[in-house]
Parts: sequence; structure tokens; C-alpha cells
Amino acid sequence: MSGGQGRVGRFVAAATIVVGLFYLVGGVWLLVGPHSFFDTLAVFRPYSRHFLHDAGAFQIGLGVTVLLALRIADALLVVLTGASVGAWFHVAAHVMDRHIGGRPSTDIPGLVALALLGSAAAVARAVTRSSPRSREERASSEASG
Repeated sequence: MSGGQGRVGRFVAAATIVVGLFYLVGGVWLLVGPHSFFDTLAVFRPYSRHFLHDAGAFQIGLGVTVLLALRIADALLVVLTGASVGAWFHVAAHVMDRHIGGRPSTDIPGLVALALLGSAAAVARAVTRSSPRSREERASSEASG
């Protein structure tokens, strides 16, 4: 995490961890135990297992994104990675719920394509950022601006 000094920096880091874990743990709970989550916290009728699975998938992605921001300074890489994690869990939710509705024959391949695209972009961003030339360009840009 850049720019955090003293108490304020420690507060921001601690708050970021709490927020990230809140979304990550809640998302996992929604995905693996949607009825338990519904009965315990979110009694908004009617119960919809797939809606809760989808919400869990995206909360996992959000939690991962928030936590990654503590370690990775590249905002685009953080967002692409977190969105890809959410997208893959969204694919998993549709696979788990393929027998209860939707259009699995088109939904799942479309969602896989989107998850692959986001993942490929994240990997490409990570690879280009770690290349020697990219490091030199960033250093030059930071020195001049």
C-alpha cells in the first residue's frame, strides 16, 4: 500500500482488510450456504437460490478486489483480477443452478467467454507490468511527472 504513514495508514490498511474480508466471507457464505444466509441475515422473500449464488459470486470478486488493492498498486490490474474472480464464481453459480432455470446452453458459454476475456486481460496486464521495458517506462514517467 503506497502513501500510508503512521496512524492514518494503519487505519486505512485495517479498514481495507475488514471491508475486504466482510465481502469475501459473506460471498463465500452466499455461495456455499445460500439458505443459511437467507434464514440468518437476508429474509427478503421469496427465497431465490440462484439470486443469492450470483450475489455471492460478485461479493467474492469485490472482496478479492479490495484485498488485492493493499498489495498491488496497479488499479487496472486489481480491478481486472477482482472482476475475473467474480466472473468465474458467477460461472460456477450458473453451473450449480443449471437445473433450476435460466438458459444454461447459452448462459454458461457466454459467461465463460466473459470470464476468459477478463482473465486474459488481467494476465496480459500483469505480464506487461513485470517486463523490464515496462518497469523502465514507469520509472521514466514517474521521474518526469
